[in-house]
Amino acid sequence: HPFMQNVGGTLDRLPFELSQFSIDRVQLEAAENKENLLLDIGMRYLDWVYLKEQEDLMQARLKLAQKSLRQVIKRRRANLVDKVDVLRADDSVQIAKQSLVWTKARLKAKQAELAVLTQDPKLYQLEPDYPLYKLHSLPEPDAATAALKDSSRLIQTLNTVRAQLEKHRSGLEETLEPKLFLTVGAGVTHDIAGYVDETNESDLRPDVYALLNFQYPLGNTTAQAEADGKQLQIMQITEEIKEVELSLEATARGLLIQLQELEEVLRLNDMQIKSAQRKTQEESKLYQRGRSMLTFVIQS
Repeated sequence: HPFMQNVGGTLDRLPFELSQFSIDRVQLEAAENKENLLLDIGMRYLDWVYLKEQEDLMQARLKLAQKSLRQVIKRRRANLVDKVDVLRADDSVQIAKQSLVWTKARLKAKQAELAVLTQDPKLYQLEPDYPLYKLHSLPEPDAATAALKDSSRLIQTLNTVRAQLEKHRSGLEETLEPKLFLTVGAGVTHDIAGYVDETNESDLRPDVYALLNFQYPLGNTTAQAEADGKQLQIMQITEEIKEVELSLEATARGLLIQLQELEEVLRLNDMQIKSAQRKTQEESKLYQRGRSMLTFVIQS
């Protein structure tokens, strides 16, 4: 039984405890890989939503172009416009058709990607449903960065590596401790050498002993060097954790600022759309009166 080095079975449990850290790290990496896959699928889904919205807009644009072409043809028959206006209107229709066909092709391709990745053939008969224009409340930067540091698997993995190094270092330091062992034993011996009569209990003598064995290492430079090396690795991992935390905080705060500014951009875009709609109405009125060109109507 040890009293100094390996007291409590520290060194006996060390290989198991070190392997447990490796298992924890593998589990974190597996969870991170799973989340990255879900992130990739989520981003592809948003691309699908975006392409579906584009398809709707292209169809609306095509309807407007076809309506404009019918009006121009009608006015041409009445000799109110030149033939070039008919050609321009027809060109606008063809461009709208091309854009719609190209958008549909990209939409189907993205839909097929998602069906394969999710192993769900039903996606071929479905359409995306997502509130694309809905604004969400943003978290406070301090709370967001704190939650990110707590949930970051990269930081958790580095912390696991550091804990494993600390456990390994403590095991190496344990081997530098003096050895003090208590050894106890019991048995029987026989008084007559070379002859034992087990039936004669008078010839048997009980033997009980207790020993203390003390060993002091005069020098274990290999273990000491390995322990010092582990300490340097621990310091390096600690600095790496700090760098990752700073990087995550900088990225998170930067993204939050961008999202806040994008809300203002969306508001300005909405105003621009409404302004373009009013401009289109006025350009159409001017064209109907013969005071503007069809090109301006198409552009607006």
